[in-house]
Amino acid sequence: MKNLPSLDQVRIGIIGLGYVGLPLAVAFGRKFPTVGFDVNAERVAGLREGRDETLEVSAAELASTWSRCRPPSIAPRTRTWGR
Repeated sequence: MKNLPSLDQVRIGIIGLGYVGLPLAVAFGRKFPTVGFDVNAERVAGLREGRDETLEVSAAELASTWSRCRPPSIAPRTRTWGR
């Protein structure tokens, strides 16, 4: 375990910004550089505008998070197994 990065070098990525992912991204974003990804372009647009339709995170929390971290990105849809 000697090759682990120091905490000042850690960057967090959260995939999926729903009921669990968004609050998790906001919480991690308080301490570490964090970026969130979601495949739903409308969801990402709403979050960038400060709207969380799940009501898990307030507009003030979103604005505070974007001032410290990158706004969410749209993850490209990929083919899933079995489809």
